[in-house]
Amino acid sequence: MPEPIQLKSKICLVGEAAVGKTSLLRRYVLDQFDDTYVRTLGAKVSKKTMSVPVPERKTQVEITMAIWDVIGHLGFRQLLGDAFFDGAQGILAVADLTRRGTLTQLPGWVQAVEGIAGTVAVVLAANKADLTSGAAYGKQEVAPMATVLGYPYFLTSAKTGENVEDAFLRLGSDITKIQLGVRWPSRGAGSRVRAASSARRRGPRHPSDQGNASRATSRGIRGHEESKARLSSTHACLHPRVRRRSRGS
Repeated sequence: MPEPIQLKSKICLVGEAAVGKTSLLRRYVLDQFDDTYVRTLGAKVSKKTMSVPVPERKTQVEITMAIWDVIGHLGFRQLLGDAFFDGAQGILAVADLTRRGTLTQLPGWVQAVEGIAGTVAVVLAANKADLTSGAAYGKQEVAPMATVLGYPYFLTSAKTGENVEDAFLRLGSDITKIQLGVRWPSRGAGSRVRAASSARRRGPRHPSDQGNASRATSRGIRGHEESKARLSSTHACLHPRVRRRSRGS
């Protein structure tokens, strides 16, 4: 049997504060859980290697993931996004099943990463599935939102371990296949916005580049509008009764 291919990848765990990003990471990397809440300051990086079969290439891949647990604060996202998100090849976007607003904030987090890193593999994780009595929403809200965005999703529990490994394995598998050229990520708006922004900052290097820069800017504007439309669509995915509650909270 041939030696497995060795790959490396950077993953960002993103989402609002206290959704359980650190607990998910701790469960996945150490198979441990601690319900004491400790706020992440900046970003914490952990590493883990997983084995991914790639039947399309008849090979096995060992992928080492550097997993960045990013602080769930909008101000830090805006201030330090370049440092945290640059070079990311995957996103685990985490929401809290007991707090409805954390779900509708996820597209903004994904857009923030893709605005820096370009279009990457994304998996949604609706966490705290063990807290059934305190759930504010469930699969019926997560599923249509994931469909609109084009991402796979899992209902996870860092406490019980439910679907935690499956979520990371799916993300690692998607990243591996993208790196090997077996599949491509769905084309999101973030990469077009980034391309347009870079074109405006750099300016055309040659007269013949003027048209390219203009087209990149135009694509970026269209991508921004598409992104806004996608954000609106995620709200429309929620049940009307849920939307009324959301606006009143």
